[in-house]
Parts: sequence; structure tokens; C-alpha cells
Amino acid sequence: MGINDRVAIAVVGLALLSGPAHAIQPERWIPLRWPHAAPYSPETLELLRGTPINCVLVKWTQGATASDEARRSVRAFAEHARSLGVDVLGVVTAEDLAHGCTDRRESGLAGVVLQGAFTDAPAALAEFRRSAPAGMPVVFLSPGSPRPEGIALFGSLEGAEARVRTTEGDAAVATPSSEPWIDTNLSLVRSMIAARGRPVWLGSSLEKPPAADCFRTIADVAAEGGRWVISPDVSFLEELRRQKPEAVAAWRRISSYLEFFEKHSEWRGLSPAGGLGVIQDSAVKDPEVFGETLNLLMRRRVPYRIIPRPSLGTASLDGLTAVLSTGLPAPTDAERALLAQFVERGGLLVAGSNWSKVRNSAGAYSIVPSGKGQAVVYHEELPDPETVARDMPSLFGRNRLAVRIFNGPSVLCPARISSDGSRMLVQLINYASLPAEDVTVRVAGAWRTARILSPDDAPADAVLEQTGESVQTRIRNFKIYAALLFER
Repeated sequence: MGINDRVAIAVVGLALLSGPAHAIQPERWIPLRWPHAAPYSPETLELLRGTPINCVLVKWTQGATASDEARRSVRAFAEHARSLGVDVLGVVTAEDLAHGCTDRRESGLAGVVLQGAFTDAPAALAEFRRSAPAGMPVVFLSPGSPRPEGIALFGSLEGAEARVRTTEGDAAVATPSSEPWIDTNLSLVRSMIAARGRPVWLGSSLEKPPAADCFRTIADVAAEGGRWVISPDVSFLEELRRQKPEAVAAWRRISSYLEFFEKHSEWRGLSPAGGLGVIQDSAVKDPEVFGETLNLLMRRRVPYRIIPRPSLGTASLDGLTAVLSTGLPAPTDAERALLAQFVERGGLLVAGSNWSKVRNSAGAYSIVPSGKGQAVVYHEELPDPETVARDMPSLFGRNRLAVRIFNGPSVLCPARISSDGSRMLVQLINYASLPAEDVTVRVAGAWRTARILSPDDAPADAVLEQTGESVQTRIRNFKIYAALLFER
């Protein structure tokens, strides 16, 4: 199955009927980007029938020069989409706005996607609003731009094909720890949701990946509460239309993965588990370096939750035993006092050189005891991400990690917990092409039962074994994704 790396259908000015007959609910949109040169005929749109996909993105430009034929074909496409409960969204770029070539008032679209790099996102949104139907929902897909006010959904064109990165042949790229290098979107989605709220879309398109990478990317983004914009290419849709067995099987599995995460949508309300809090501030000097720190912590399987700087306070530190503040430039007096008190009471603070002046030791950091706790102060203001991620498990203490896995070098395990602590969700994502076998999962605390849930297999009870102050279980075999739902 192929996946486009560009949006393409030239939908040239939409003079459609008034809005969709059903209520528009952007937070429930499950999106698909219509591919280059695919016909937008009712027959082709029928491929969405029976799937959870309820939102189609098409390119929306050159309204003034649209041919009558183009208007009629798009009208039929949108009318049939509404009959299937599918909303059509128009994609508008910064170039479209600059040339004023969008016909917005008579479009009848369910919503619009502002996509691309906007030098002034609020101004771009205001420009669009001046000639758009009142109340039209806006999805904002822009790399690195702050979220403007008054939009329905936020997302990014960034993102990775979820997999173990390989070199030529079957040799996997390894990290300094000799584990394979995993490309994942987990930390990106978690960071975006923490900073801007959910739901979040990733609009990156994969370039002709194996079908399994599509399923894995759906799971990788959904595990953190996001949605990946499915982007089939025209050849795949044609194979579907002709009922090619391989394409049909892949499409059914895509549908089953989407259905699985919508069926368990309540998991998005669970909070990231773990005793490490990472302070995140949009004013950090080098966002890419800090973002890589989050990425590598996830790859090292260090459970953490993000504390947006505006939320930093006593309540945000509840339940934490350690705080990473290298993403906090120039802490204020109040922030210093709060974190110093956290250390005095027995917490671990991991900070950059802006925290305190310390005498350089032989290593990358110095340890400064204070009260019942200590501060680990790196000699750089924003230390090397690989160094921080490598040091954190030993600084934090491996036995204090909420979740540990064994015999799963290609498996990541983002964990989430309910507000009352009665349920913990441990999600296992296998980024290798071969199934994961005999993976042991150890979870801190006393848990009575656990269920194994997967889009590929029937639910089953897990066999739990008590080990010290933790429980553990073994997953014999899973292909791409399995979830363990623990209950007290």
C-alpha cells in the first residue's frame, strides 16, 4: 500500500449545498486526506462506508476560476459524503490566502484546514475569518506555530513513520545502549497535548511504507490521544475499488485499528503515569534540543508527565519524586522557591546551569544536597539530550520506575493512570517488523487484575505474578500493539 507525501486534489472553488445535515463535532473527526488525482465520485467515496472515517480533507483553491464541471463533481462528492455522515474539509495554505483565491462564503464545507508555515498565525486566521461563513470550524496544521485562539483542532505536519529505523538490508540502527533506534511520535503528541490541549492531529504523510507501518503509526499517535491523518494514494484507492485482496485486507485492518482506539476513547482521559515531571516552556532557547530530550526519555522508557510552565505550582508536583527543569529558562524567584522546597522535602531536581553556580566536576553534572533531597545540576544550561536520557534512569532509580519491560528491545511502553489511581493502562507498541515474543511487563504497586486488549487479538486475562512491591506478567506474542489494563 502506498501513502502520499503531499496533499493534492485540486478542488477549485466549492459551490456546494448549505451545510451537512448532521451535527458537526470536530473533536470526533477521524480524518483522511483525499489523494492526488483520485476521482471524487460517489463510487470512490463508497470506500469509506463501514469505516470509522468521518472527515475528508481536500485542497480548496482558485474558487474564482473553477469550471462548472469541477463544481458539479465536487458538489456530488460532498452531497454523497454527507449521506455517509462524512464531513468535507477544505485545505487552505498561506499561499492561497496571499493570493485571495479561496471562495469561502458559498462553499458549504463543514470546516477548513489552515495548513503550512504561517509567519503570523493569528493574522492568517483573522484574514480567513473575514470571508468565511460564521462559525466555520478551523483545524490548524502548522509546524512550530503557536496555536491561535478560536480554532477547533490543532495539529502539526511534523511526525515520523513509526518503526525501527534500518540501514541497508536488515541491519537496524542501534543507540549507544545497543538497542535499536526507534522512530516514534509519542513524545511529540504528548508535548503538543500538554501545551495546547487535545485533540491533536498529525498531518505528516508516509512515503510508500509497508502496510504494517501504517497500522503502527495509527497506534503510535493514538496511544497518546492524537489522531494521524490517514493518507492513502490514488493507486491504493484504485486497488480497493477493484477489490484487490491485499488492499482490501490492509484497509480492513486500518479500519479495525481506528475502531479500536475510538472504542477505548476514554483512555485519552487518563494521565501519563510516572514519578518524573518535566517542565515545558515555549520560551526554551532551543526547542528542538528540548524536544529531543523528551523523545529520548520516551525511547529509554522513562515514564514522565509534562508540566507546562504556566501550570507549575504545588498541585502540579503532587505525586512526583523527581523534576526535570532543563526546559525552564531563567526560573523566577517564585519558581525557584517552589522547586527548592520540593528538594528540601526529599525530591530530586535535575536542572541546567541556570539553576545554580557549581564547581565543575569531572562529569557532566554536580550533585548539590539540600534537606532530604538533592539537585543534580548539569554544567550546561541545556544539556545534551542523549546525556540526560542516559543518566535519568540511574538518577531516578530503576526500581522507582512505574513500568519496566524486559526482553522487548523494539517495544515502547507509554503508561497512563486514572485520577484516583485505581486503573493503570500500559500500552505496548512493537516497532519491529517481526512480532514481539515473551515480553515481561513489571508494574509498580499492588494490582489485582489485568486485561490484555489488542486490535489484532481477542481480549484475554493476564496472569499476574507478585514480585516484591510490583506485579509482572508475560505477553507471549503480539504483532504491533497490545494494551494491559490493570485494576486494583
